[in-house]
Amino acid sequence: MTNIIEVEKLTKRYKDVEAVKGIDFHVEKGSLFAFLGTNGAGKSTTIEILCTIQEKTSGNVQIDGNMLGTHKGNESDGERMDDQRAPFDHRRDDDFGGVRHVRQRP
Repeated sequence: MTNIIEVEKLTKRYKDVEAVKGIDFHVEKGSLFAFLGTNGAGKSTTIEILCTIQEKTSGNVQIDGNMLGTHKGNESDGERMDDQRAPFDHRRDDDFGGVRHVRQRP
């Protein structure tokens, strides 16, 4: 099966802190994939790099055959999330009906 995401030696550094330390993984097209780990393990940072919200320090990230981080200047690798939009603003409220009970309190 074809890989939709390929990550090699991905690293993200903030000054003296290495938030993501040379990780490698791939996701096959059509598969289910999850990030699991303790607080501070780099899960959110990795996802933000994949979504082009943050830039990687080093490594290779390829999504659907397109290498991220190959443009210079103000160009982006893909669509960046607009700070004014919610991630799911295109969804209707009833689309989340199946998980609504998880957050409800008596």
